[in-house]
Amino acid sequence: MPQQFSEPINLVNSQNKLTITIDNETGTITFVDSAGRARAILNNRGELNILDGNERPSMKFEANKADLIIGAKANPGKLFLIDGVSDTSSTVQISGDTGSINLGNRANAGAVHVSGQDGGTISLSGSAGKITIAKAHNGFEANEDGAIVCKYNKAEVFKFDAEKAALYLGAVGRDGDLVIRDKSGKDAIKLDGDTGDIILKNADFAEDFDILESIIGEIEPGSVMVLNNNGQLEACNKPYDKKVAGVISGAGKYKPGIVMDKQTGVKNRLPVALSGKVFCKVDASYGAIEVGDLITSSETVGYAMKASDPNLGFGSVIGKALAPCLDGKGLIPILVSLQ
Repeated sequence: MPQQFSEPINLVNSQNKLTITIDNETGTITFVDSAGRARAILNNRGELNILDGNERPSMKFEANKADLIIGAKANPGKLFLIDGVSDTSSTVQISGDTGSINLGNRANAGAVHVSGQDGGTISLSGSAGKITIAKAHNGFEANEDGAIVCKYNKAEVFKFDAEKAALYLGAVGRDGDLVIRDKSGKDAIKLDGDTGDIILKNADFAEDFDILESIIGEIEPGSVMVLNNNGQLEACNKPYDKKVAGVISGAGKYKPGIVMDKQTGVKNRLPVALSGKVFCKVDASYGAIEVGDLITSSETVGYAMKASDPNLGFGSVIGKALAPCLDGKGLIPILVSLQ
């Protein structure tokens, strides 16, 4: 029969100092140092607690959860893996205080390698100063030279060169495109590496101009504008005005594709279409407007009309009508062509 003990068993060393206590009631073994402080506790739940010199928890292993916990309040944990060169030469350091993981030292470069079942790999190399994400002949690489490279079938289809501050798209057999989309996900701007074209979703080429401050709140897109003596723009109010500057961009379905001379913080400026397609306010009471008719300024404030007199039209034509307006006022697309 096993011997039963109702009192704890205390083991002492040759100096008669307590070293181990076995509590049969709780199933706990406590290891005590020479100063009488508990330094390790093992219980019948499969828990091992290691305490520091102030009897604070410093490491705990919970068999039930298979958890190893290092550190506690006011006693942050650290894990060091020694490389075998010396007692203090570690290649892996995990710090609970800073939440950081340091890999490698001067003798051994740190690296992380992750491999997937499908052949994909992720590699962080301290020796090469490089991050690589790859599968077969495709992948991504960033290195210590400040270069970021994406490959497809071994070809560098994307490369950012920090030394040259240059971005390259495309490779042999695979032309590069740069696409910028709007908030609905549609292509707004595209640089086509195959054709060398710049493709813009919007229609006209515009430039910001100063607008007469007293009318800035009244001017609508599509209004015909003329220069005043101070170099500002105001709505037209007479026919065949040679000071005509253009049409305020943004009316209808046409928006400016390019706007030049944007000045941040300046409020009394609006984009004026200088070329391309733009919707324009027209008044057909001066004559029905048909497709292809030249149009000019009119007496109706901010409206264009048909340029019926070729002698007066020279120098005052805004553009060519792309849709008819047979009577009354309307908003029609025109091809801007100042002449």
